[in-house]
Amino acid sequence: MRYTKLKDITLFVKKTHITSFADLTYYAIEYSDDWFDVLANHNTLFLNKLIDSEWQKNLSNTQGERFWDTLYLD
Repeated sequence: MRYTKLKDITLFVKKTHITSFADLTYYAIEYSDDWFDVLANHNTLFLNKLIDSEWQKNLSNTQGERFWDTLYLD
């Protein structure tokens, strides 16, 4: 069950472009005790990295640079 909830949270972050662990936590407090349990007791490092990556991705997009534009594939 925990992994299912973690997947649900991950997809929610992707869909809503959450860039703050606090905002995600506040959402979980209001809407899902299961999500709050995952946030408070499990996988905090994973979720922090996910949210940080979403923030960095959004920052790059606002500067006109997309991730795949930065890859040097030969």
